[in-house]
Amino acid sequence: MPRLLIIDDSASSRAAVRRMLEAAGHDVLEAYNGAEGIALLRREAIDGIITDIVMPEMDGFELIREVRANHPGLKILAMSAHAGGPINYLDLARRLGADGGLAKPFDESGLVLAISDMFGAQRPTGQD
Repeated sequence: MPRLLIIDDSASSRAAVRRMLEAAGHDVLEAYNGAEGIALLRREAIDGIITDIVMPEMDGFELIREVRANHPGLKILAMSAHAGGPINYLDLARRLGADGGLAKPFDESGLVLAISDMFGAQRPTGQD
């Protein structure tokens, strides 16, 4: 199972996503924002990132650019409540390099399916 990093400034959102992923058998780490996530990524072997977009200090868009520049093989799933309207954050996240997007709110089956789709038949390695 892929080792995943959840990045979201909402502690309750991180906890909910963590519960869903751990129930599906994933090893899960957490970070409060993109800067904290990048620091954790430098210290830990991670197969994929699930990131919110709107966060303080370093938002999800900046995180995606940073990860693509330095860890091009790492899988990224963007999540946002701003998936409609004049600016669709998930579409923009995909254009910046996210492998997938998930509109909030979502349920466990939607999250697990998005993770499965993101990894496909690829075997996670814990490294780039």
